Formats: sequence, C-alpha cells, structure tokens
Amino acid sequence: MSLHHRIKSLTTAVKGRPLRVGILSLYDVENNAVRILSATLRSDGHDVVEIYFKDWISNHLSPATDVELNNLSNLVDDRSLDLVCLSLRASAYYNSAKVITDHLKVTTSAAVLWGGMHPTLVPDECMDDADMVLEGEGELAFADLANRLQAGTPIDDTPNLRLNNEDGTVISNSLRPLVTELDTLAFRDYTSHDDKFFIWGDNVEVGDPMHGDPVFQMMGSRGCIYKCSYCYNSTYKATIYPKQKWFRVRSPQSMVDEIKAAQEHWDFKRIRFDD
Repeated sequence: MSLHHRIKSLTTAVKGRPLRVGILSLYDVENNAVRILSATLRSDGHDVVEIYFKDWISNHLSPATDVELNNLSNLVDDRSLDLVCLSLRASAYYNSAKVITDHLKVTTSAAVLWGGMHPTLVPDECMDDADMVLEGEGELAFADLANRLQAGTPIDDTPNLRLNNEDGTVISNSLRPLVTELDTLAFRDYTSHDDKFFIWGDNVEVGDPMHGDPVFQMMGSRGCIYKCSYCYNSTYKATIYPKQKWFRVRSPQSMVDEIKAAQEHWDFKRIRFDD
C-alpha cells in the first residue's frame, strides 16, 4: 500500500469514532514526550496505548529481534490501532525506527507517524520512511491531528504536520507557536494500567515499566539557556524557533502538583530534577 493510500485508509476508518493510537518509545522507559502526549490525547477522549519498546543500558541500543518485532505488530493488531507514533528523541534512533516502521507496514494496517528531535531537524529524510511526520512541540499539534481524524475533517493543513500527497508531493505545514505557559499542559501519565506495555526479549509486560524504580525524574522547564554547538537546542533556537522564547519554566506549584499526582500511583523514594 502506498504512503498516500495508508493515510487515506486511516482517515476513512477513523471518521466518527475515537482514534485508536499507539505511542511508541524507543529504548527509553521514562520518555517524557510519550507520557505527556498520551495524557494530552486521553484528556480529549482518544484511545491511547503506550508502548515502551526495549530500554537502553549504558548507552547500548541492542537491535530489535524478530521476536520483539512480531510481539509489537501482534500488539498493534490485538489493540486494533489506527496510528502508531514513534518518538525519536535523537538521531541515534533512526535505524531502529526504520526497522520497526518497515516491519509494521508489512505486518499491520496501521499508519505510522514519526515525531521528536530527529524528524524535526531532518523531516524530508524521515518522509522517505514514515507516512507522516510531526515536527516541533507535539502536544497541541498531535491533539489537533487526532481531533481532526475523529471528526472526519481534512488533515492536510494541520500545523506541524508533513504528509504525502496523492500526486507524490509532500505537504509541509507551518509550525504552531511554542507553548509559553507550561502550566497549561497535562502532567505526564505515570498511572499503571492495561494500556501500557513494555516489550523486551520474549516478554510483553502490562503496566508502567517505571513503577518499582526508586527515582522520579522531574522536569520543571523546557529548552536551554546555553548555545552548545553539539546540542539540538542550539539548532532549534537558531533555525526552528528563531524568534520565540525557547527557555520556559513552570511554576513551583505546578511541579509540586505533578509530584503529588505521581505519588498516587508510584511509591518512589527520591526526586531528581533533570533540568
């Protein structure tokens, strides 16, 4: 099935019912992006499955095995997912994302969307693999896309979205402004339930893979005040969001409230601020 026809099938199948979406984390069971995207979509009434695919150990990313890939595609089919979103938080994950995407295209009918740092920095390259690419900050843009799909309205002009047109060209939309008030965003989802899965080796575990870890990693800000040339922050500030305030901070009360909310589900012993 061509890239465009996969998107067309997605829009036809979803119209009038909740979008069934899987958000997939590569080698990272913490993954702030997956957790906040999931919380945002759930607050809009969408059926969201969080899939944590393997984990990294001492910066080592072991290649996906056939068993792991088949467990993933079986999960996508079992949950009848319409769309699978891969979170690529660094370019080091590109090869793994490509292998997974190629496998999903052969074994499932789900459309595949890529988002994160790598697709934002080199979206044209990623369009060779993914059905769609979501650039920049994803919470409001992804919610907009999901709501349009459910309502049956056109998605071609969705901000932050790139997708393949019927004539083979690529539609590229402008980016939404950065979220200036971080307190308005949903807290990361740390509840443990039947919509969370951890795939590693022969096992598919149900529930939140972070539970049992003694440390809760807290983020009170976004962006960075420095301009290190080796870091994506410098490129984001210079080329992606050159005229917007890149470094933003949450209120102390918002951070305390998120910690309290996480404590209702997870008996962690320490809090580490990762800013």
